[in-house]
Parts: sequence; C-alpha cells; structure tokens
Amino acid sequence: MRGASLLVCVAAVLIGCAEPRRLPDVLLVTVDTLRADALGAFGGQDGASPNLDALAGQSAVFLRALAASAATAPSHASLFTGHFVRGHSVGARNGPTRLAAETPTLAAALAAAGYETAAFVINMLLRRQLGFAQGFALYDDRLPRTEANRRVFERTADQTSEAALAWLAQPHERPIFVWLHFNDPHGPYTPPASALRPLASPPDEAPLPVLRSQHGLRGIPVYQAVGDERLPSQYRARYAGEVRSFDAWLGRLLAALPRERESVIVLTADHGESMGEEGVWFSHGHAVTPDLAHVPLLVRAPGIPPGRIDGLAHHVDVAPTLLELLGLPPFAGFDGIALGPIARAGGAVPERTLFVETLGEVGAYRGERFLRQATEPKWGDPRKWQPRSYRWRADGSFAAETASADAELDAALRAYTGSRPPLAFRTEGLSDEDRDRLRALGYLDPAP
Repeated sequence: MRGASLLVCVAAVLIGCAEPRRLPDVLLVTVDTLRADALGAFGGQDGASPNLDALAGQSAVFLRALAASAATAPSHASLFTGHFVRGHSVGARNGPTRLAAETPTLAAALAAAGYETAAFVINMLLRRQLGFAQGFALYDDRLPRTEANRRVFERTADQTSEAALAWLAQPHERPIFVWLHFNDPHGPYTPPASALRPLASPPDEAPLPVLRSQHGLRGIPVYQAVGDERLPSQYRARYAGEVRSFDAWLGRLLAALPRERESVIVLTADHGESMGEEGVWFSHGHAVTPDLAHVPLLVRAPGIPPGRIDGLAHHVDVAPTLLELLGLPPFAGFDGIALGPIARAGGAVPERTLFVETLGEVGAYRGERFLRQATEPKWGDPRKWQPRSYRWRADGSFAAETASADAELDAALRAYTGSRPPLAFRTEGLSDEDRDRLRALGYLDPAP
C-alpha cells in the first residue's frame, strides 16, 4: 500500500510540474507587388524563386488566393484583422486613414498569448503612424536610404533581412512572432546586378512610351522608367530580378529559424502588378482583376500536410488560420475562415463570395467568375457604373462575359458596396513630405 501511495504521489507531482505545450514560433512574410504567377510554385518560368518554391513543397499552397485590395495599407489591415476592406478602418485609397486603436489584431492576440513580437517593414504606408504597430514590442519601420530615381525613402531586402537576422540571433525565452515585409518587387525595378537575367524579346515586341503620369495606361509610368529601356521584356526581366533578390534573402531567413523549435510560416503578397493586362503596364492599385488580386498564399505548420489546394482563399483567412493553428480563440465576426482544417482534410476551400476593393473599383469573386463595379471615375475607365461579369480562366487569364451578371454575385456586391466602412483618420494629416513620398510611390500624380 505504501508503494502504491508513493507511485500516486510521484505521478501527481509529475503531472503538476509538467510544462505546458510550447507554442510554435510564427513567421509572417508579406511581399509587396508580387504576382503569384511570377513564382515557380504558381507556374512562373523565370526560375526566380527557388527558395520560395522549396518552401511551397513543404506547405499547403492555396492556388487561388485573393488580396483584399490592390493597395498596400488596406490589404495588410485585412491580413491582421480578418475583415474585408469595408469591415476595418483603413480605406481603399492608401490615404490618410489608419487602423483604429480599438481594432483586435493578430499581433495583439499573439502578444497577449505570451509571444515576443517583432516587425520589420519597409513601406511608408505601413509606418507606425498608420496603426500597424499594435501588438508589436519591436516595430522597425526605419527607412534609411532614398532610391536613385525617385524621392522616396526605403530599405532594401538585404537591409531588412540583416535587421531581422540580428534579432533572430538573440536569445528568446518565449515563442516569437515575426512579421517581415519586403518591398523589392515594387517599382522602380532596380535589382542588384547579380540578380538580373535578360529575357528573350518577342519578335513583334514594340517599345512603350514613358508617360508623364504614374498610372501606366498604354505606357511606362514615369516613376518606373529606367534609363533608355523601353521594351516590356526589359522591365519584366527587372521585375524577375527583384523577385530573385527577395528570394535569396528569404532563403537565409528560413535557415535562421531555430530548428530546435516548431515553427509556423505564412507567406503572401499584398497585391500583384499589371504586366500589360487591359493595356496597363507596371502598375497597381487601379483594378480588382486577377493580375492585381491573385497573390501567393503558403502555410507551413506542424500537422499541415504539403499539398496544392484549389478554391478561393483570401487575405481575411490569414488571421483566423493562424489563431486556429496555435489553438487560440478567434475574434468575433471574422469575415474569413480557418484554412487549417481544410488543409488537414485535403479538400478544396468551400465556395463563397469574396470581395476585393481598391481605388475607384470593387469586385466580388465566386468560383471562376467575378463582377467588377466602378465606385468613382478614374483614369482611362470606359466602363459603365453597372457591374460587369468576368471569368477567371484556369490559365490565369480573364475575360469579360457577354452574359448578364450572376444574380447571386450581383446581390452580394450591391450589399457590400452599400455598407459604410468605419474609417479612422490620421490626426496629423498628410505632410508635404508624405505627399512627396506618395507621388514617388505612384499613388499621387506628380506635382505641377
């Protein structure tokens, strides 16, 4: 009896002293202006993304993921809150709105769960003044240099990565949540010479004029022009070089993650980039079409089998997916869903209606069809105000349909556009320096 009692006591002590399960480290990588089809994992042919493609081989790859917007700030707000653009306080204009202080965010939830949080961002539209620092103990938004051909401060992939690598090398007793935002595919496309590979020029390729404006309609936006290069293939090669440069640093970052601890990695982009679709070159922010809305989405996590998953995913799924993977409670009223159970079951994402919104335009996607509706006049827009139906083909192209709009999509789009976003505005407004930087980024036309 004494022996049995002793065993019971020892067991009780062991159970009482057992450490709770350590939460895995989390790495969230967002890449500015990265088209999904620029990557080998999504059909790209330029060989620009070997490290990302290797990560995709270990991940659940969502083949048709949609950005919340074709603009940086609202897309990231949707990533961190799980809400469509009209459900959070950051407007589609990339303008003077900010993430409201009372908004629950992914970073704040992980900090409350005991995570050590850090962010390394390199886009002025993600600076702490816009509210994206909520929940981060370290928010590194330094922009130490200016680009050669426009008045905008930046930090390149090497500088961003080196700052993150130095932080990762420090001892961390708690699990870590790191957000890295890379800006390199964003124009102007000026990759390191070592990352630049020429692309073959089609025999009938015609040079493009350099425009005086930033929009890229039938020409090269003024901020994108590099030297005397005028052929589309030259700029596509430069864009691929930017992706190649980012990818090399991604490989170093993945290798630096502590191997003795479990980790969750999510990689996506804030939006894509037009490469001649509808006559628009080397630009974004102007439409909700797949060239701008289709983004990569990879999830690598313990218990998630590698595989390629069909069906529409969305930025609003990122926050609920990460919280579910970590066993943390979701926020109330998510617009998105947790993708982990779908990946574990090996099925497709269930069909649903998803919204993409940007300056002057809003879209509703369901399956292979989507509707576009103009919300205000914009440059070169010949369309009517009524929604127009499109089909997104399996090869990535899209085309307008002559048939009338899908009634279910039309009703959903009208209900969405009838809602009023709860905008929160920056109290300090836009300074002259802010306006100069927005012009340099292509979001405002040049001053007279």
